[in-house]
Amino acid sequence: MARPHEQPLTLVSPGCFVNTGERNPGMSFISEAIVPVADAFDPRAISAGEPALPPAFSWRGRSLEIADVRRTWRGFKDDRGDTYLKRHYFEVALTDGAVAVVYFERQAKRGAPRWFLYTLDEVENPSTRTKNA
Repeated sequence: MARPHEQPLTLVSPGCFVNTGERNPGMSFISEAIVPVADAFDPRAISAGEPALPPAFSWRGRSLEIADVRRTWRGFKDDRGDTYLKRHYFEVALTDGAVAVVYFERQAKRGAPRWFLYTLDEVENPSTRTKNA
């Protein structure tokens, strides 16, 4: 019997995973700070009050280069009857074929990281598959 943390889950929205009955061995929940590459930022996003998604991040010595933004959404927090915008989420395709969800923490404390790698769905390399005899 599989342990609860080994159940096949699919991310359907931030923090919401659904048991699909199918395993995705490449999907990993990370939730670690990442460092943006500060080469270029989109001034249009900044002028609209959105965080500018950098072209790449550094994580555990690895470069996560963004090829395409698949979708974006926002996370909110309720506090004493008021609703606050807490996070900006980006589901991105990486140049190595992986898919990541990164988020920007709007209410980070001074000096604390603002960008985080939420999930990473690695590409399965066909040459590493085991063949059934």
